[in-house]
Amino acid sequence: MPSFMKKVTMKIANDRFVTPPIVVPYQFSKVGVYLPTLDDSSIVYLDAAPRAHNWNYPLSSDTHRFNYPPSVESFAADKVLLEYRFDDADGTTIKDEVNGVTLTEQGNPTFAASAATAGLGKGLTLDGTGDQFDALITADMANFLPSTGDFAAEIVWKGTSLAGGADDTLLAIRNGAAGLGFALLLDANEHLDVHMEDAAGQVTMNTTTDVATDAIQHIGVDFDRDGNCTAYVNGAAVSTAGALTSNLGTVYPGTGAACRIAIGGDANRTATSVVTGTIYFVRVYGKILGAAGWLDNYRILIGNQYPGWAPVYDFVNHVDHQVITSGDDPSFVDLSPYISLTNGAAFRLRCATEQTTTPADLDFYFVFS
Repeated sequence: MPSFMKKVTMKIANDRFVTPPIVVPYQFSKVGVYLPTLDDSSIVYLDAAPRAHNWNYPLSSDTHRFNYPPSVESFAADKVLLEYRFDDADGTTIKDEVNGVTLTEQGNPTFAASAATAGLGKGLTLDGTGDQFDALITADMANFLPSTGDFAAEIVWKGTSLAGGADDTLLAIRNGAAGLGFALLLDANEHLDVHMEDAAGQVTMNTTTDVATDAIQHIGVDFDRDGNCTAYVNGAAVSTAGALTSNLGTVYPGTGAACRIAIGGDANRTATSVVTGTIYFVRVYGKILGAAGWLDNYRILIGNQYPGWAPVYDFVNHVDHQVITSGDDPSFVDLSPYISLTNGAAFRLRCATEQTTTPADLDFYFVFS
């Protein structure tokens, strides 16, 4: 049977881990892949689309990588209390997907357009000069913020590496002028730190992990209300269960002029405590996720567990198939287990790390035979 070649282009300006899907017609059972020179990844995987969408799989449906369940029913089951995606912004407000909590801009934040059709979707871009979104905590909001029990916070962002980032704040929730809340922020070395405050004062858990590296960072923090906290960056724990305080039962909620939730800055609207970079995603949970949960979420971010997609398996070496990254010959893969006699199948390439380096486009070539 004759063979033919088809190109698929990854727009790396949109912070890509995966290529757009490509359909392999049912007449072909093998595919060879030619890779461009990759500056940001030494490993490339081949993934198969869900069988239910084979052949007629819409090629535009893989434009967002951070594809968490959008329905309120899923939010309830997963104990999601707040979620901000920044895709529905009107320029001056952002609205929580779960409970409708609206935050208002301070300063002049903007919404990144470069990832509007690929990658993460729109992001909230902050320039470090007083930009943030915040709101007073109302009585309605206090009804669903947990006053007891475990909770967690999650952020996806791409921070600009700048010197002297002490107290630059990603997320803060405060109950009262004296504190009584928590914050995820950077220290002077741009390491992730976690601050907790209650009636006994402020306690800090420090990490040594730089989270302002000009690359996508997935951050998750568990708070177990027994006085312990564990932080995760890109699916890996960066702290042991650090003791924060023994009196977390009344950290929040609360209402009134001194109670505030803030994204991109602190709850005091301190002009020098805002981050520089783009925030793509924020969640607050009424539970902890643990090591397995945070690793799963990070894998969703990088496309490793994009809903319905599955790695093509190498049955000889008993690992997920890796496409070669050097040499003049293509890496051929037997796709017959994935293609029926009457339908083709959609596939894509997934890079082990984010692709951000020039050139702006990476061209991958599939050879069908």
